[in-house]
Amino acid sequence: MLNSILDHQSVKDHVIDNIDSVYSYYLKNYLHNEVFKYDGHFNYTWERKHDPSRDKFIVNFTADLKDVFLDQTGVSWEWKTNITDYSGWSYNDHVVGLPFPAKTYGGLQEMISFTVYENAVKYAIEKGELNTDLNQHNWESRFFQFFAGDLYEVIPKTAQMFNANEPVDGRCTAIASSFSMKKATEKTFNVTMEYDCELNAQKKKISDFNVKMTMEIEGRAKTDHLNFEVMRFDYEPTFSSYMDYKIENMELAHMMVKHSLNRLYEAEVFGSGWRLIPRDYPHFHVEHDYTIVYDSTHIDPTAQMKEE
Repeated sequence: MLNSILDHQSVKDHVIDNIDSVYSYYLKNYLHNEVFKYDGHFNYTWERKHDPSRDKFIVNFTADLKDVFLDQTGVSWEWKTNITDYSGWSYNDHVVGLPFPAKTYGGLQEMISFTVYENAVKYAIEKGELNTDLNQHNWESRFFQFFAGDLYEVIPKTAQMFNANEPVDGRCTAIASSFSMKKATEKTFNVTMEYDCELNAQKKKISDFNVKMTMEIEGRAKTDHLNFEVMRFDYEPTFSSYMDYKIENMELAHMMVKHSLNRLYEAEVFGSGWRLIPRDYPHFHVEHDYTIVYDSTHIDPTAQMKEE
C-alpha cells in the first residue's frame, strides 16, 4: 500500500500540493492589496519641516534576503539591511520575534530591528545631519530671543562687549558615542543623546556647554509611513565658562535651555517619513529590540467564531 502511494505521487509534489491547499485559505483571508516594496534597495528621505532651508537628507539602503521561514504562523521573510556608503554598520544576527497571531493582528506585519534604527541614526550623526544651528528661527523662546542683551544677567561680560540688540548664534554637535535607545512602553522608546554646543556673538565664542538629552519618542503609523514624535524629554546641561565670559546666573542659564527645548514637544524627529507597505489602519508596537507594524482590520472576520 505504501509503495503504491509513493508510486502515485512524489513526496515533493505531495508537500507542495499540501502547502498550497493549507495556506491558500489564510493568504486569501489575511492578505489584501498590499504592495510589496522590498526589491533589494530602498531610500529614506529626511525632510526637516522645522528648518526647510536645509537640504533633504537621503539615506540609501540595501536589503539582502537572508532567510524565508515557513511554519504554522505563516511565511516570514528576513532581510539583512545595510546603508550603501556606511562602513560602521553594526550587525545583530538575532532574528526578531515571531509575528503576532494573524487572527488578531492581521496577516501582513513588518518588523524592524532596533539595529536598523540605531545604525541609521549613527550614520546621520556621522554626516552631521543631527547637528543643529542655534538661532532665533530654530530655538527662540520667551527666555532667550538670541540677542546679547538676553545674556547680560547670565554672562555679565557680554554687557561690556556687545550691544543689547547684537544677534547671538551658535551650533550644537551631536556625539555619536552617546546615542542609545531602548523600549519604554509598547508605543514608545527612550533615546539618549548628548550635544556639545557653543554660543557666539560677532563670530566670537562666548560660551561652551554640553546638553545630555533623554527623550521618550512615540512611533505613529500612518497609511504608508512612520512618524516619530517627542512625547516628553529630560535634559542635563553642563556649562563651562569661556575665557572672561563667566556664567554668573546658572539658574537663568538652565531656564533658557529648558524653554528653548520645549520646542521639541510633539516635534517630528529623524526617522519620520519612514516608508511602509500601505495599510488601511496601521498600528505601531514596540518590543524589547524591534518594532512591529500591523493592521488589525485585515483579519478573518470569522476567526473568533472558529476559535470558540
